[in-house]
Amino acid sequence: MASSALWEVALSPRDLPVWARGVTAAFLLLAAWYVPRAESLVAIVGYSALDISAGVVAVSILLGLRLPVDLWPMQPRRQHFAVLNALWLPLAMGVLIVVSGPSGGPAALVESDRGAAFVLVVGTVVWALAMGRVRQRPFARWFGLAAACALAPGLVGAVAVSISRGGVPPFDLAAFAQVAAFFLVLGSAGALVTQEIGFRRVLIGQAGDAGLATVLIAALAYGLWNGLAPDPGGGVGPTVVATTVHGVVLGSLYSLSRSLLVPALYHGVSTAGLRAFDVAAELGEFAPPIEGSMWVILTSGVVAVYLGFQVSRRSGFLGILHRRQLPDAAHD
Repeated sequence: MASSALWEVALSPRDLPVWARGVTAAFLLLAAWYVPRAESLVAIVGYSALDISAGVVAVSILLGLRLPVDLWPMQPRRQHFAVLNALWLPLAMGVLIVVSGPSGGPAALVESDRGAAFVLVVGTVVWALAMGRVRQRPFARWFGLAAACALAPGLVGAVAVSISRGGVPPFDLAAFAQVAAFFLVLGSAGALVTQEIGFRRVLIGQAGDAGLATVLIAALAYGLWNGLAPDPGGGVGPTVVATTVHGVVLGSLYSLSRSLLVPALYHGVSTAGLRAFDVAAELGEFAPPIEGSMWVILTSGVVAVYLGFQVSRRSGFLGILHRRQLPDAAHD
């Protein structure tokens, strides 16, 4: 019993107190309103200024309170830094960027969104360091679950589109592969050091004591943050609803795995699938993006309910404040 109490004391300083999380959420929303509307800043950074603001706010508060950034899990650490493990992933990401070249994504990124290019590089470096310092095999099932949860809404939406049109629409497989490769890398690497650190690492916390209530509050903050973007696609209300649902999925994956890499992978796979389908499927000039499809949102909602239930079953609604021992995400 005493050892469990000491374990909790050792972990608790890694996260912000409740009041500081509330302050951070307020700063994130304030930055979401101001930064994308600062024309001089957007002219320098690009349209990714909104995403970057989340990372800047989160890192500033963590460092200001002398807390670790924790961009990868604390355990299970390798005895020695694995150089080969750290090299293969950025190499694979580089290959995917080269493959995506004909889509025009990389060229447009460098030309018009320097900030996104910057977070892409930083995020790739963080992924590489994580692979070299932490054994990722215990988290394999969480990565698999994240990929499956990310693909399910897009697959259901594609089937729904095919049924509504009376058949599969004309589809450019090469364009799909190129766009998917680009957004898989950009989403997985960029989100890790921006949205994920802001809304999952800071608002939910690394110590594993977040119950369903914390996940839901962080998801609502994430939805409002997306809704504050200038001219969100589909309107403010639908954007807040859809991204709040995604926030529940992302937050639940993080709470269950306690690895920021897991929701980052979900972000990359989800963005890649939906964006690539919109480009590759010939649905007509005025067809709405599949991301806003009712079937996509409903499927995401089902996934969110399932994962939220898992969080509640393991940690309760208010968290494990009344439990003595923390679960081990890699082995439970």
